[in-house]
Amino acid sequence: MGSYALDRMNIRPEAVENLAKLGVTTVEGFLCLDRWDLLEILEDECMSDVDALVEYVSRDVATESATVYDLLVAANARCVPTSLDLLDQALGGGIPRETITELVGPAGVGKTQLCFTLSLVVAAGLGDYGQGKAVIYIDTEKKFSCNRLTEILREILKKEEEEHPNIDERVQSAMEKIMVVMPENAAEVLDELKDLETNIVEQRAGLVVLDSVAALVSGKYSRDELIDRQDMIGQQATKLKAIAEKFKIPILVTNQVMASFREEGASDEAAVTAALGTKWAHAINTRLALEGSDENRLIKISKSPNCPHIAVAFEIGQGGIKQHPEAHISQQTEDTVVNAAIENEVGSTVVDAVIEDLVDSTVTNAATLQRGGLRSPAMMLSPMFLYDCPP
Repeated sequence: MGSYALDRMNIRPEAVENLAKLGVTTVEGFLCLDRWDLLEILEDECMSDVDALVEYVSRDVATESATVYDLLVAANARCVPTSLDLLDQALGGGIPRETITELVGPAGVGKTQLCFTLSLVVAAGLGDYGQGKAVIYIDTEKKFSCNRLTEILREILKKEEEEHPNIDERVQSAMEKIMVVMPENAAEVLDELKDLETNIVEQRAGLVVLDSVAALVSGKYSRDELIDRQDMIGQQATKLKAIAEKFKIPILVTNQVMASFREEGASDEAAVTAALGTKWAHAINTRLALEGSDENRLIKISKSPNCPHIAVAFEIGQGGIKQHPEAHISQQTEDTVVNAAIENEVGSTVVDAVIEDLVDSTVTNAATLQRGGLRSPAMMLSPMFLYDCPP
């Protein structure tokens, strides 16, 4: 909570400006100041005003206490259903709010498809989710497809035609609620994260998707800079967690897998593990690993405070992600990326080039897209944007 920016709080702009001149821009810096120093910095304020301001800031960021019963009741309303009933059952309802959930797996396994499905659940109010809310979709890999998004929603609504007779209106309404931004590089991703709070407030967002978080390390890092890279990743993870808690929404991110060499004598093969290292692995609350292809796809709960490690079979169809007809909950037994979730420690012999290749190889269509700002799929489907949509 100490990382909250003062300019996001209800404090006089003049006071925020005076504090910023001294390098005080966060709640932590503000609360560390002596009240007499504050009196000197905040011109035209008396001591009672200073005390009132300190109390306001302290109360606004303080964690509220709650009973276990209160938490249980709130937990039932904090999940976004995934459309995979067995997975939702295991997770206690679906993707939890106020937390970071990571989807990790190799290219083509279905991470983006699951992001599309969850975005539509929130934007269109599918299933038991309730009234539709806005979605902020940060696409760093240029994989966003407005045509695929509408295809999924139309297929879902066709199966519920009696409940949704005006399909075209429902589709347009949902598309207008999903705001898309396509940063060109790691620096622009960081800029988008800085503006995320403002965009959430302006759009009244109920979900934030970052596809993929691996773009944060798409630049070149020498071995001496690995610690700096890990510190940056830790800072961004802290910011995302604070935003999720502050606005009580889920943050959904995708991550790549990468290779790291096993210890000498263990195996001649490279181990496959989630990218971004230990700090990131400890920062996320829930990790879902997707594996397999075609008819043998599995989604595995690698990390969760609510349930053991289990696996559920799924399919990808016209209507997006759906549970395999013969799916059942099974305990994980194989040594996969799931069980090696935080293998790549800082300083280990990690093949960092793998991350760069995975991220940089996908950035090919950026030049044809409108630069900067948020765009909705409804806008991108208009004649002006249709030919610019990535496949």
